[in-house]
Amino acid sequence: MEEKNNINKLMKFIRNSKNIFLMAHKNLDLDAVGSTIGLYEIIKKKRKNVYIIIDEKKHEAGVAKVLIELTGCIEIIKTEEIEVPEKPGKKKKAKTDTTALSGRVAELEALLSESEKKLD
Repeated sequence: MEEKNNINKLMKFIRNSKNIFLMAHKNLDLDAVGSTIGLYEIIKKKRKNVYIIIDEKKHEAGVAKVLIELTGCIEIIKTEEIEVPEKPGKKKKAKTDTTALSGRVAELEALLSESEKKLD
């Protein structure tokens, strides 16, 4: 029952959002890239603006090649491109900490799997 509630919450969140930003865990690997792209494509079919945020500094071998192949096909934002205003008139580079999000990755993957079943 709780899992169904989580799926419903996720679907409601997607329905009520115009822009959705997806992020995988630190030290990006091909599994994370694949699941993020899958979620990107599902959300894109819902006519939402979807962006994938990628930390280009640390990742598994092979990820760079995939990212090059995806250029122009998927909206990718590199973490070093993100600026957060520090004070009015000044900008500071964002320090993106994906550790807090990594615990949610498995849960979101399970929700994605369930959502895909519902979409079929």
